[in-house]
Amino acid sequence: MDLITIIIPVYQVENYLHQCISSLLIQTYSNLEIILVDDGSKDDSGSICDFYAVQDKRITVIHKTNGGLSDARNAALNVAHGKYVTFIDSDDYVSGNYIELLYNMHIKYDADISVCKYEKLWISFNNNKLNSKRKKYKIIEYVFTVERALEEMLYQKLFNNESWGKLYPLEYFSDIRYPVGKLFEDLAVTYKLVEKASKVAVSSEAAYFYLQRNDSIMSKANKFKANNFDIIYHADVMYQDIVSRFPKLTKAAINRKFSVNVKICKQLLSTNGYENEKKVVWKNIKETRKTVLFDRKSRIKFRVIALLMYFGNIGITIFSLIHNYITKYLK
Repeated sequence: MDLITIIIPVYQVENYLHQCISSLLIQTYSNLEIILVDDGSKDDSGSICDFYAVQDKRITVIHKTNGGLSDARNAALNVAHGKYVTFIDSDDYVSGNYIELLYNMHIKYDADISVCKYEKLWISFNNNKLNSKRKKYKIIEYVFTVERALEEMLYQKLFNNESWGKLYPLEYFSDIRYPVGKLFEDLAVTYKLVEKASKVAVSSEAAYFYLQRNDSIMSKANKFKANNFDIIYHADVMYQDIVSRFPKLTKAAINRKFSVNVKICKQLLSTNGYENEKKVVWKNIKETRKTVLFDRKSRIKFRVIALLMYFGNIGITIFSLIHNYITKYLK
């Protein structure tokens, strides 16, 4: 059994950390190295990490000054020993077979990277209970070449660019690190890891549980601030890199660039100022909307949004009003 490293950046998550770590200790795959990176937490998160390290010798704790999610991941990568590595966010948790599922797909299909589906969970702050809208589904496994895997990721279909929910060879990080001080760091890194693979195996089984909460990093990122514009930069660099290596994926890369700018556009709607940023986003949307609208591989919701973008401010307003419907009901 190969040693697998699990990296968990930890910051201000004392209410969620027990559930996350507990889900790791019951894994059916036992040859694990679990690295908890306390990124300067001011609550009891660091103490909780230390408590579990005493209980299980597979756990190592790194205490460091706050440097952000990328810096915490990089700190763990610098000391990781596993042949493979996976990331878990400290407010999320995984099923008991999470590692076994990913590892078995790696063995079964001789895959370089394996991916599982995730399920969103909403926390109710009134009663502190988790709610999900779990649907019954048939479990299917797919095996893709690197080009097909990138296409699926760019169109955001079977999987997306999140770092978590995936198993990578640790050696892939020999020349890759997460960009420190930047938001949306996954967008800057995951495609580079996929590009190194020959085969990518994907399971439709939901083994990763993604918690939605109002005080998370991503929730705060959804309220526009200047550094939210990092995602535009990451999307532009990714577009250029992918098109240069895989010209057949130009439309798919344009789709991802469009969706990124739409995300920022929605945030800017309710934000005063940032006029230069608004001009850049609108320019990018106008340059990409036609391709998305007439691309049959594009998801329906993005084609609908692309059509609305032809109606200027009226279309943007309509999009804002029906955004939740589009996100929830259109694939």
